[in-house]
Amino acid sequence: LLNDDIYHNGKIMCLENEDINDIPSFGTAISKINREVMLKAEGGQTTAVIAKLNGDKLLFASVGDSRLYLEHDGEVKQITKDDAVTDEMLDRAEIHDERERKNYRDHGISKALGMFAGDRISRGNLGEISVESGDRIVLCSDGVTGDIPEDQMSNEEISKILAEFSSDEDAAENLVRKSKKIDDRTAIVVTIEGKAEEKEEVKDLLIGDEVYG
Repeated sequence: LLNDDIYHNGKIMCLENEDINDIPSFGTAISKINREVMLKAEGGQTTAVIAKLNGDKLLFASVGDSRLYLEHDGEVKQITKDDAVTDEMLDRAEIHDERERKNYRDHGISKALGMFAGDRISRGNLGEISVESGDRIVLCSDGVTGDIPEDQMSNEEISKILAEFSSDEDAAENLVRKSKKIDDRTAIVVTIEGKAEEKEEVKDLLIGDEVYG
């Protein structure tokens, strides 16, 4: 979907010279990527999750149902919120509980890069969290975590895989291998080591199939 003009050698080309160091600049980054996708991807759409370590804070942005997870003291928590049709219906009280959400016929996403023009795509799923040495972060596509109830991988399952594999690359590979879907499986795992302020940035657009951290 994303050609070399957009994403090349692990870099998002339109962000190569950008100074992304706060939440507003992440919103701007998402808008720029969205504009590039609309101009150059010939009608294609994709989800995305981006993260950057800034001192002891992890800045993040996502579109669609690619996700960011944090493991702290052995507990895994989903940080991003999916841009999902059913989640938005829950927020508007059009459906009322988890059972109705799981039974609803449409489990699609409400946002993706290339879906809308302008800044609408960048609103919402932006933020920052505190991180410590030893924490692990997981960035992954819906091919790993599942986009319908019967395919979904729980936080506990992710935690078990992370506990089993201390190598970030092995953990990412096994998140992909143990997913219940067979396509669009992308995972990156990063361990925070030493003082957080000494770490370099982590910045990735998640696309493709069977990409490991």
